[in-house]
Amino acid sequence: GRSKLANTFRHMERYIDNSTSDKFTRGMLFLPLRYLRVKWIDPLPIHERKFVMKYNSTFVLNLESDKERWAFFQRVNQKRMKDIQRIPSTRMHPELSAQIQGKGMGQKVTIFGNNTELKTQQLYFSKYPALKYLAKRDGMGTAACSLSHLRLLQDLLDQDASDYMFVFEDDIEILDSLLDDGVVMAPNNADVVLLSACSLGHVSVSWQQK
Repeated sequence: GRSKLANTFRHMERYIDNSTSDKFTRGMLFLPLRYLRVKWIDPLPIHERKFVMKYNSTFVLNLESDKERWAFFQRVNQKRMKDIQRIPSTRMHPELSAQIQGKGMGQKVTIFGNNTELKTQQLYFSKYPALKYLAKRDGMGTAACSLSHLRLLQDLLDQDASDYMFVFEDDIEILDSLLDDGVVMAPNNADVVLLSACSLGHVSVSWQQK
C-alpha cells in the first residue's frame, strides 16, 4: 500500500545518501525521488498552522569563539534580533575526535572518563550512529554542527516550554518576509520545516496545492 511505497522511497534515498559522496550528485538524484514522495505518497497535511518567532522558541547556533560570525548574524538580521536567543554550538571534544577517527565508523563509541562534556558527546554518538557517518563523510565539524542541533532539540523536549522552535545557523540571512513578519505558515503535522531559499539536498513542494 501507500505506507510500503513510502518506505521503499525512503530506503532508496538512504541508499543514495550512503553510496554517493558528491553532494551535487546526491542532490540531483534526490530531487525526483523526494518530489514524488512528498507530492503523492506522504500523508497530507491536516490543516495550516501559524508558527511565530518568539524569544523562548527561536535560536541561533554559534561557537563562542566565532565572534566574527556572530557579528555578521546580528548585522544582517538586526530587525528580528529581539526574538532570537544565541545558543553556544558544540565544539567536538578532542578526545572524542581522536577516538572516532581512530576507530572504524561501524564500531561503538566507548563511554569513558569523568569529563561531563566528553561523556555527553560520547552518549550522543552512541545513540545516533548518523553522527559517526557524518564525521567520516563530511568531517568532525559537520558532525559537531548536527550534534548541536540534537542537543538543542533535546533541551526543548526536556523543558516542555513549547511544541516547536526555530533554529538558525550563524552564517545565514533570514528572508526579508520572515524578518518583517516573524511568521511561518506550515502544515500542523510537520515534524521539520526547512526554511531555505536554495538547497540541492531538498526539494520544495507546495503542500497547499496537494
